[in-house]
Amino acid sequence: QSVSITTPPAADIDVTQTQENYTEQGKQYIKYTITVKNNGPDNATGLQILDQLPNGLIYTKNLISTDGGITWTENTTSYNKNTGIWDIGNFNTNDQTKILIIIAEINTTGTIKNTATRTGTPAQYDWNPSNNAQTVTLNYTDIKCDIHVLQYPWYYLPSEGKYLEKYNVGGTPVFIVDVRNSALYDDATNIVIRYTIGDGFEYIGHTSEGVGRTERTGNIITWYIDYLPKGGQAFMTVYLMVTKSGDKTPSLTNNASLISVDQKDMTTKYNYQSC
Repeated sequence: QSVSITTPPAADIDVTQTQENYTEQGKQYIKYTITVKNNGPDNATGLQILDQLPNGLIYTKNLISTDGGITWTENTTSYNKNTGIWDIGNFNTNDQTKILIIIAEINTTGTIKNTATRTGTPAQYDWNPSNNAQTVTLNYTDIKCDIHVLQYPWYYLPSEGKYLEKYNVGGTPVFIVDVRNSALYDDATNIVIRYTIGDGFEYIGHTSEGVGRTERTGNIITWYIDYLPKGGQAFMTVYLMVTKSGDKTPSLTNNASLISVDQKDMTTKYNYQSC
């Protein structure tokens, strides 16, 4: 006598999550990357993932890739920021990995836990539920800094007792970039300063006085300062030659600006200066 056994469809849904926090324009953000795989043996239908952002995070945007990260769609409605549901739908075993990126502004301190998990009532049996969810934790301290970027030409005319107001062809002005971290807040780390040499100047050289490291590409110098304590100050000197006559502003202008810093910058209006 033969016995017929029907095996229900089964799909092992694998959910993983990573996190990264960063600073952009003086604000702190966290990026969650949720990756979903179907390890089979069968196709999955009606698949949903739940990732409800915890309190203290302000949703900014999402990006979704259905082809393993090759192409991305921004702010797709398949992720609902209010319910936290990512509606994947059908997911065949030969489909590429599905990836959801959620970016949120950090508006709290302390421990931030975020969980991504399979949700709903699966149509297929998941024979390995141990990989259906992952939680990541960030112990966040609201460390603040206040970066000021100053710039001035060290081009003094002793005979007249004043700084040069007009640049003439062949002149070799020296510009000082002065970066300060206010003593009112905390130490600052991973400061990035961009110095853009304007039209009418030719690069001769520069030095950061032994603080951090620099890279130059064409008319842009990028200055990386690893650490600047509260109340600290760092200088970079830029040596140029004038190739076109003109007044300091706006005819001949160089720009120094803060690109990024690890901590929350309290007064961004001091992050930029032209000279």
